[in-house]
Amino acid sequence: MASIGELSVVIRADDQFTPTLKKVNTSLRTNMAAVRQLGYGVTYLGTSFMAMGFALKQTNSALGQSVGNTLMMVGAIATAIGQSFQFIAAIGKMVVALRTLATWQIITRALSGPWGWAALAGGAAVAGVTIAATNQKVATSSSKTTPTVNVTVMGSVVTENQLAETIRKKFVIDQQRNSTSGIK
Repeated sequence: MASIGELSVVIRADDQFTPTLKKVNTSLRTNMAAVRQLGYGVTYLGTSFMAMGFALKQTNSALGQSVGNTLMMVGAIATAIGQSFQFIAAIGKMVVALRTLATWQIITRALSGPWGWAALAGGAAVAGVTIAATNQKVATSSSKTTPTVNVTVMGSVVTENQLAETIRKKFVIDQQRNSTSGIK
């Protein structure tokens, strides 16, 4: 069963990721125009290669037809890569739109009167029961006894549980000392 101290370590670790995620998000937003232009450029390059390949395939030369096939293949791959940038951007826009829609649905339901309030309360109750049941399941599964497994570490025999606890404590101490996640 997780104690409050362990929970605060997890929350603190999550909070330490927030500045890094904000930096990545800011960097992505500032470079989004460059990424979009890169996608357009690769698409244009791909279509140009395909046109050159098509022109070479019309020649009577076997070498020209072979080079034409290769250029068309490279062009098709470049075009697909360039279009994937736009596809990914479209998916991102759909995710934002769906989140906004969900938020507006919640607001609309909340402002619809007693029936909306009852539906929101029911949803919150279901979420609470689910969280409580999950916590109960985790608590009962962690309290079950497991067979003892002995591990030899540098000539000393320790149980697997002792080894895991020592590693966990060391990780928590290092994490608190460095105030980072420990993952670089």
